[in-house]
Amino acid sequence: MVTRASLKNDCISKMINDSDNIHTNNELDRSGQTDGTVNSLSVAVTERSVNTPDDKALGSIGEQIALPDAILVTISPTTLAPQQDNALTLSPTAVVTSVTTRSLASVGGITAVALSKIFRLKEAIDTLGSLRLGGNVPPENFERMFRDIERGRLNTNELLLTAGIGLDEHGSIPVRLPAFLLPALYILERLADAKLSLPKFIVYQATDFICINNRLNLQTGAQAARNMECYLSRYVEMFHPRIKSQLIYRFGLPYHECEQENVATLKERIEQNVRSRQKISATTISALEVSEKRHSNDSGKSLVYAAANALYSGADASLYPFKEYLDGVSVILPLGGNAEKTFFEVTCAIADGQMKIFPLLTTLGSRPTYYAYSGLADPQTTASIASFMGQTKPNVHIKADLEALFADGASIEKLAAIKEAAEAPSIDICKDFINKKI
Repeated sequence: MVTRASLKNDCISKMINDSDNIHTNNELDRSGQTDGTVNSLSVAVTERSVNTPDDKALGSIGEQIALPDAILVTISPTTLAPQQDNALTLSPTAVVTSVTTRSLASVGGITAVALSKIFRLKEAIDTLGSLRLGGNVPPENFERMFRDIERGRLNTNELLLTAGIGLDEHGSIPVRLPAFLLPALYILERLADAKLSLPKFIVYQATDFICINNRLNLQTGAQAARNMECYLSRYVEMFHPRIKSQLIYRFGLPYHECEQENVATLKERIEQNVRSRQKISATTISALEVSEKRHSNDSGKSLVYAAANALYSGADASLYPFKEYLDGVSVILPLGGNAEKTFFEVTCAIADGQMKIFPLLTTLGSRPTYYAYSGLADPQTTASIASFMGQTKPNVHIKADLEALFADGASIEKLAAIKEAAEAPSIDICKDFINKKI
């Protein structure tokens, strides 16, 4: 077994298309191994050394290895001969027995570098900002996912995007609500451009949990949830029709005994983690309490909110509220803003490992797009957008959300059409929505 490793992209930007210029270094360091395992491999490509770290697998002897830029290398077992001092001496011409080119489609359809740019919004329009990896997840774990996709070990439809939407205490809906979804919509469209299979994107609202734990009126919450779902779905249909089938809307979610028990289970797991001084620090707990004071109508429930976030972000797959969508899924990518940063850290700290969780943090929704900041003149109607933008110093976060929508193709007129329609349902439709979740 030879260890498989990721090759540093800055070292392999000029891979060659033939084997004439490929040779190997003369020695592999076995680092004390005696079982025939090689811990590192250097391959010189056009006189540039590409070093593989010694902690990841490169592949089995005799296996064809797909390197970036569509180069295949086959490693020959005849070149591995134990020498004294735990070293292996290699024949400079024999270790690489064949080098061929192949199309990117056969390697996985897209390079790991290109995938990383898509999921981090590196080449997106400026108004989207960038996506950062949250949850204190090691960046190399995230990058390994892209390499697995490139090499065909993981399909993009084995990923699951999610986004949780909160609730304004008065049931108000800011015009900028859809801005929060734009990063995930961009990811889906760029994957479609690359002709890759598309993941599902669940947009949800734990409506009754929010109402009960913030002392909000349940019927007001149900009406707002229905209006939000209508507004978001109409927005996607108008501006992103080719990926609309990937969206799953789960609004008006109940908070029955089962959900309450699951939240209690994860709350106990958080408390145990804190008591045993594992991954959740006192600083994190303090940050949760500060967030509670800023965003909640109640107090003393910061760990309850953290547990609910962990539940809906997939910390325990056996308790996941959307288990019906986990078939074939191995990675969950929850989308959040600054308000979710600390919650994602707790989620990843108590995750049971059944699912890989890679939280993505967006700068959009730095003032949550579901909350109407009346003191900041946050537009709740399209008619008030002009007056907001005309302020000497409009709130930069709210302005950024609106500008992202405009860059996405939305105009005030189009936003008015879909928002007003979403907020004018008949009483029967509202009753149907409320009954649907009971």
